[in-house]
Amino acid sequence: MDMPLAFEQVGEMNPDFPRFGGMSLVSEDRHSGQFAFQFDLKGRSMAARTVSGTLPILPRVDHRISTMVQTKGLNRAGVRLVAWLLDEHGQELPGSRVMSSLLSESPATHARWRELALLVPNSEPDATELMLELQLVQPQLQTERAQEDTLPLLEDITGTAIFDDIQIEQWPRLYLADSSRIGLHVDAEPVLHLRIDDPAPVPTIWQIEISNSSGELVHAADGVVPPNGLDETLVLPLADKDWYQVRAVTRESNRILAEDELTLAITDGVRWQEPEARICIDLSQHMLDETSSSSLAVDLLGHLGAGEAIVPVWNSQMNFDESWPSTLHQVDEMKRLRIEPVLALNWLPPEYRELGPFDDGDAASLITKHPETLDNLVESSIIAWGDTGSRWRIGRAEDSPTHLEGATEALKERLEDLVFNLDISTPSTTSASAQLPMTPREEVATASASVLEAWCHDEQIIELPAPWKAGSHGLQPTPFYPALKHLIQAVGGRSEVTWLPVQPSLHACMLEGNDQEPVIVVWKKNPNGPHEQLSLPITSEQVQCLDVLGQPAARRPEQHQHHILIEDLPVIIKDFSASGPRLMSGLLLQPQSLPAELKVHDHRLSLHNNSSRPLVGHLIANAVEGVELRPAIIGLDLAPGERLEMPLEVVVTTPLPAGAVPIHWEARLERGHRLPMTTWMTVGLPDLQVDWTRRNTSSRDLVIDLDLINEGQEPRIVHVSLGHVDLDMGPAARLTVAPGASLSQTFRIPDGEYSLAGASISLMLEDRETNGKLREMMQIAPRPITAGVSDRTTP
Repeated sequence: MDMPLAFEQVGEMNPDFPRFGGMSLVSEDRHSGQFAFQFDLKGRSMAARTVSGTLPILPRVDHRISTMVQTKGLNRAGVRLVAWLLDEHGQELPGSRVMSSLLSESPATHARWRELALLVPNSEPDATELMLELQLVQPQLQTERAQEDTLPLLEDITGTAIFDDIQIEQWPRLYLADSSRIGLHVDAEPVLHLRIDDPAPVPTIWQIEISNSSGELVHAADGVVPPNGLDETLVLPLADKDWYQVRAVTRESNRILAEDELTLAITDGVRWQEPEARICIDLSQHMLDETSSSSLAVDLLGHLGAGEAIVPVWNSQMNFDESWPSTLHQVDEMKRLRIEPVLALNWLPPEYRELGPFDDGDAASLITKHPETLDNLVESSIIAWGDTGSRWRIGRAEDSPTHLEGATEALKERLEDLVFNLDISTPSTTSASAQLPMTPREEVATASASVLEAWCHDEQIIELPAPWKAGSHGLQPTPFYPALKHLIQAVGGRSEVTWLPVQPSLHACMLEGNDQEPVIVVWKKNPNGPHEQLSLPITSEQVQCLDVLGQPAARRPEQHQHHILIEDLPVIIKDFSASGPRLMSGLLLQPQSLPAELKVHDHRLSLHNNSSRPLVGHLIANAVEGVELRPAIIGLDLAPGERLEMPLEVVVTTPLPAGAVPIHWEARLERGHRLPMTTWMTVGLPDLQVDWTRRNTSSRDLVIDLDLINEGQEPRIVHVSLGHVDLDMGPAARLTVAPGASLSQTFRIPDGEYSLAGASISLMLEDRETNGKLREMMQIAPRPITAGVSDRTTP
């Protein structure tokens, strides 16, 4: 017998697979059993197909096909599985054909058995039979090629592929659905629906795992799948406001049979009073292929609080007449929610592609070359919205300026006299920037900081990509969605920005607006940097400190101020009196840099009374050890709006560490009122960057690297030494750094990791010409204590 009874070679049935090669049963090379099915290549591609009637199936039941494959001598050809469904008349059901990945050969996989599998989904009520092809395909058939690409590709002339252990299994179908439809849950435990149909004939279990934005597993559940399937409602005990990822699987003892996942967010029930016009959500970057997805997008947008949305009015997957009713409904719903639509022309309907060639997103090019394609759209928009459809967006950021200009002029000619305040814009070239891979929490921190910086630095509209994505069952929120919702609540209607003096690693602004309570937003310049403590002159016990996901930020109230821990996420502070932060914003010590030179430095103090009451009392200064301020006590008698300006001496008496140094102030005012405030100075040596690094090594030696960069115009001579209370570290090293140059120096202390464990050493750098001295203290971790027991030890 040359062929398995269930297969026949594809030849006349498909010209892509001529009968050039040989197919046979072999007993020498097999994975198990007595025989395997071997393809011997002799040029061109080869395929074997199941004989009609071999694989009857039930309708609406998925199947998994798997086989073990061994290849030899294939440099260009590869192996794949192809399957499709037939109806009772033997006709292929449209859209049912699926194809596995291509299994190619490398030196490491030559003559090795590997599994190749294919899942065949079946939602067809008319499916009665499954057809399978085993294919050995040359490069010509491995990928879709353009019609004009007629150049032949190099092929393998010889080689073999051997198939064995072909299995066709009824495969379970797992559904995981969210009761909210859009993945948003307001102050409530989420409810999910888990269903498993057509379970495997062997014992299986189901499992569900839920992770938060930090990637921590916060909930898990499991159970046995009954023989007739599973239909379970799950109430998730999730209390924290956060973004969550839910993964459900059904498995045998050693393999996953089916899986599904979704994302959801728990947010507070606070609703915005008015959509914020400066926040614009771009819905045009991804084309939604279903009308229901468009309505889900409007629901997600409505909960967010954004005041503008960019909406595609051409659909890349449907002709204009088919897609327009859905677009019309989507825009009308946005108008009902008081969200201003911007009508985008950046996708190309299929009916216009034959005018090209054009790709899916070549709208600007099409309009420039064929402006008449706009006529139907313009007429429909005028009928729908009259003279109010005035906001338009054309093209993509990567389109040529010529095409964008031509398309803009074509649209302008057709709309200029028909709408009021016509506004046609093009995308910014900076809007499409590559993102490095991030964890969900890093994504939240980075995107939130970008929004706050844009809000606080200017008054431009902030365009953001839609913070949701398409899932297996509709649209799902991204990690940034709940953060953006809380940010819009915080900044919405608050256009007055007051920057607060905080440590150099932070940004902090107080935001105020008409009929709006003030809020303070705080974020780190580097989200991955160490945690910071922010001190603010706010005293109310009702102060609310939440991060952008809605989780409480750690705080420590004192009699006259609050200390708030700033971790990786921005923090929103509410329910406080604005008088303290407002006065704090008027306190300034200039310059803010402090050379680490042991001498008297001239600075200038400015205090603006931006409160509504007189400031009468004293301002008392208190600095860190090694720094004195003269005078340290300053009399205050400032009317509202009046400003104090005076010289101030800052005296450096001992070497200081490089970096930020706090200056603590306390305004002691009438009636016993005290107002603590903090300003910051940056300590260093002028035009010289200094960086000490402890190197991780596998030896017992302590290795410390010093990197210097001279940013000045003159050579710098510094003396560097290490110090310890009990050890002689040797004389100081003299280093010369040329102008604009860098220099690295390594210090090695033999056995220092052990002999200095638990101690600290000082790192001193001196510029003797200016009497500048920087001193860092490096703490050496204690040596871990372990107990060892050998065969000679008596306990």
